[in-house]
Amino acid sequence: MTLLTNKKYMEQPNEQLIESVQSSKNIWIIVVSVVATALIVGGGVYAWQKSNLKNTEQSLEQQISVLQNQIDQLQQAQSAQNQPNTAQNQKDENGNQVTTPITTPAPTDQKSNWQVYSNAQFTYKCPSDWSLNKNLNYNGQVELSECSKIYSGKISFDDGVSITFGFVPQSVADNYEWAGEKWSDALLNGVKNESNAQQYTNNKFVGWVSMKNQKHTLKLIARYQINGGYYELSANAMGDTKTDQEFKKMIDDIVSTFSVK
Repeated sequence: MTLLTNKKYMEQPNEQLIESVQSSKNIWIIVVSVVATALIVGGGVYAWQKSNLKNTEQSLEQQISVLQNQIDQLQQAQSAQNQPNTAQNQKDENGNQVTTPITTPAPTDQKSNWQVYSNAQFTYKCPSDWSLNKNLNYNGQVELSECSKIYSGKISFDDGVSITFGFVPQSVADNYEWAGEKWSDALLNGVKNESNAQQYTNNKFVGWVSMKNQKHTLKLIARYQINGGYYELSANAMGDTKTDQEFKKMIDDIVSTFSVK
């Protein structure tokens, strides 16, 4: 009787201890779960707030830029309004009001001193420090006018730019072939099929231009269609003296002066 009783009392503390340990373990699991959930939720809220803050900063920067542009425009307008008033408030030696007219200088035409090429069919301007020459194409059947600039070397293909204009009769374009292909189509496809070619339009000329090639070259071919044929524009540029965009700007300026008689 006594032994059974003592054994019973010895087992009860062990069971209580096990229950206590299990209870503590459950509590830690709950605590860890709560902390992990808080971290996840907190991280999500932080990321969301950071994204919103970045969007807000970008929006404010755009608004500031717009406002600054408006301020600059208003200042320029105010300055233009005040300029005549300054002249009108002048007085002569007798103290009488004198109105002095203010004349705005006319914009200078940088192309006014360019050299002019003219034939029976068309005319255009070539920069004064460029060279004007003539050459032939389509097996000598088409005369071309060439406007070119050499920056380094002996020819424009060393480092420079050249642009040519000429009238191609439709009969010549249709009949003159090279390697089984119409020469006129071969010229056009030679630029059009470049991987980085894009369509070119300027002053009624329509064609293709290739820029940013591996060899740092610019190629352009375009046509100005009329009855009985077309005016052909061809341009090439190469070298590191100018960028592709600078070469293209030069060519565009010359093409803009082209006119048909």
